[in-house]
Amino acid sequence: MRSFRRMGNIRLMPTLRPFAPPDATAVAQLAAASPQAAQWSEASYAQLRESGGYAGWVAVAPDGSLAGFIISRTITTEAEILNLAVASQLRRSGIAAELLAFALENFTLAGVRRVYLEVRASNVPAIALYEKHAFVITGTRPNYYQYPTESAVLMEKLLTAPKS
Repeated sequence: MRSFRRMGNIRLMPTLRPFAPPDATAVAQLAAASPQAAQWSEASYAQLRESGGYAGWVAVAPDGSLAGFIISRTITTEAEILNLAVASQLRRSGIAAELLAFALENFTLAGVRRVYLEVRASNVPAIALYEKHAFVITGTRPNYYQYPTESAVLMEKLLTAPKS
């Protein structure tokens, strides 16, 4: 678990912790309110812990509400970020960056050496976030997303082994 404080206005940042099945309802609702996020069923989120290789982390606001989440899948030395969303009123507050950095830190500790993701071509803020975290664009998948139909931008980041 990790908590953050922002310097300046000393605003409490959400606490980051591993996703747990009871989070499934709030995660599904947050994803449904985030048109750029992948839309999975509540049951799909609830079953993540039972599925091998899947991991997730949630950001819990000081009032106990869900501020954001990130879901990933790891297979040996590779990981894929499957979904990342932040509550609309909290976007652009650094929560997505903290979730992403926390996931990358966990990947590195687990021996992951390469991380992949897809993002909607129109999701310019997300692409900028990933580029800020050293992801590079490796290609596109035409008509990958539906509602609306849109291309996916493929991104990748190489990780280095943790220092002893």
